[in-house]
Amino acid sequence: MVAIIGIAATLLAYAISPGVRHAVRHAEHGVKGVVNRVFDRDQKARAPGRAPAHSTPSRPPARAQPPSR
Repeated sequence: MVAIIGIAATLLAYAISPGVRHAVRHAEHGVKGVVNRVFDRDQKARAPGRAPAHSTPSRPPARAQPPSR
């Protein structure tokens, strides 16, 4: 009974609030990305050193500051 009330409250909040719909879309997008990475069968067939499109490029190391005088 508690589960039914919880599901009904969730569906009502989803129907009423655009913020909840927005959050659900973000969660769906994140889950879809993780599932795609887990089930990516040809991951080893990619060119070595090539990063996936969703990763952020790494920054070069910062330059060392000259010693103060």
